[in-house]
Amino acid sequence: MSFEFVIPSSRDDLLNRTGIDHFVVSEIATLREIPGALQELKTAFRSQGSKCLLHKFDTLFSVVCLQKDVSGDLKEEAWQLLIKIAQSFVNNLATTLDETSIEPEVRKDGSNMVKMICYLLSQFFEIFEAEDTQPSASQVVGGKGRRGKKKPSDSGIDWDREKECGIKVLLHLVTPNIHRLWDPPIVEEEFVTLVTNCGYRLLENPSITRVTSKETRDAISHLIGVMAKRYNHGLSASLKILQLLQHFEHLVSPLAHTVEIITNELGVKSVIQEIMREVGRLDPKDIARDPSGTRCISAFLVEVAEKIPLVMLPSISVLMCHLDEEVCFYTDIF
Repeated sequence: MSFEFVIPSSRDDLLNRTGIDHFVVSEIATLREIPGALQELKTAFRSQGSKCLLHKFDTLFSVVCLQKDVSGDLKEEAWQLLIKIAQSFVNNLATTLDETSIEPEVRKDGSNMVKMICYLLSQFFEIFEAEDTQPSASQVVGGKGRRGKKKPSDSGIDWDREKECGIKVLLHLVTPNIHRLWDPPIVEEEFVTLVTNCGYRLLENPSITRVTSKETRDAISHLIGVMAKRYNHGLSASLKILQLLQHFEHLVSPLAHTVEIITNELGVKSVIQEIMREVGRLDPKDIARDPSGTRCISAFLVEVAEKIPLVMLPSISVLMCHLDEEVCFYTDIF
């Protein structure tokens, strides 16, 4: 099968051919057709293994496109199928990458599979996260001061457990030397953005701070670290972490832990160093206008300083400029 899956900027991009050999969705299944199409995908997976996705991508993409009308049970079924396909592909990936020379067709199929899986995972993450953060009917009716119990999604899926599984699959997918599946062996920036955004968006949900979400937090931290170490994501990670701190107060401790993992376990010191440089460049007027965001950054730096003091010490001078301000939020670091 000779085509190239190009990561789309919007779903509609997959419906229109933008290049001679670019993949395009042949047909969106109707609501009536989706149950049968999922059964066909199961059958194809049993007989062909994970490669069935190259021929059956349209089925899972149809569920994504019709998500508002597709039943919760069918969405869960589609998700479970995607996870099985992804896990099967990951399990066989090492054998392919261990080859001294990878055949062009195998390389092309492999890169297409990686991008298809990551794209579909990102779409299902988005679907189930939206359901997970949407207030239930009892919460809305209960009004102020009354909180109803919110179920994870309209399918009843245990999304906390499933997103842990999904993010770990994503991590296992990008950890090997998958750049060998590209020719030339350079992974495009769109792919890096697609993968890392999965982790960043999951962090935005306050439920990520729960004790039961520790495995998910750690997997996201390792995902960001791997992308920084192997896919030139270091600078972008630094800027994104700083941005998240300015908008999500609950991320102070999780992101401090993320930076600790990136630094100590993956050996990437540049992320915290670049974060400190960016903080040093902050305009004092912006700091005064955003006391909440600034307090979060300060608390984050204090926590990181406790975790990796020797890594922060060489860059501490870049923060000195803020000590002269009328209101300083960084004194605890010193």
